[in-house]
Amino acid sequence: MANHQGHTEISVLLADRVPLFSSGLQQILMAGKGFSRVDVAEGRKEVMQYLQAFKYDILLMDTRLNDSESLEILQQIKRLHSHQKVIFIGKMRDNRYLRDCIQQGLKGFIIRSSSLEEVIAAFQLVKNNGEYFSADVARALYRLAADPIAAEAEGQTMLLSRELEVLRRICEEKCNEEIAAELTISVSMVKKYRSSLLSKTGAKNTVGLVLFAVRHGVTRL
Repeated sequence: MANHQGHTEISVLLADRVPLFSSGLQQILMAGKGFSRVDVAEGRKEVMQYLQAFKYDILLMDTRLNDSESLEILQQIKRLHSHQKVIFIGKMRDNRYLRDCIQQGLKGFIIRSSSLEEVIAAFQLVKNNGEYFSADVARALYRLAADPIAAEAEGQTMLLSRELEVLRRICEEKCNEEIAAELTISVSMVKKYRSSLLSKTGAKNTVGLVLFAVRHGVTRL
């Protein structure tokens, strides 16, 4: 049950692809002091339903929800709930993605290994109209501000040359068998490179890989 004893208490909506994480964090926050309401949503539809029904100080959202890309949800939230403050939690992706999110009004980004104290500090700072970015994310932001071209190029240089070759052929709509034949490697090896590309870029599917490739100059539309 929500506690309304203090006007400085924080209301939070947690949206994460790992129910155990969000439910555990919900219990920890509500067992302590300083939180009036903590709800949990497991996907885009639930997030929008909760935001329609209640007003939250903070939305803490996983960067890789199961049913949608976080940037797309952020854009929708800013259209329908323009004053909602959003913090992302998850793995740092490429610098272009981070820049796009900030342009859409993202107020914070914390990595999943952050301590509970850091998470609460981020909530408090963002609630009071500040911004909070974990150290690794802050360094990426600094590089992006200092040298935007070099920072965006980092996304391409983190890939192996063979991975880039596979990525270019994926963008050409070639199947695993065609890629294997052209590169003279096995289909299973192509699958391994594809899996590695998804992991390194943070993409969820082929469309995400193509978008990454376009953003970093690997290919053109």
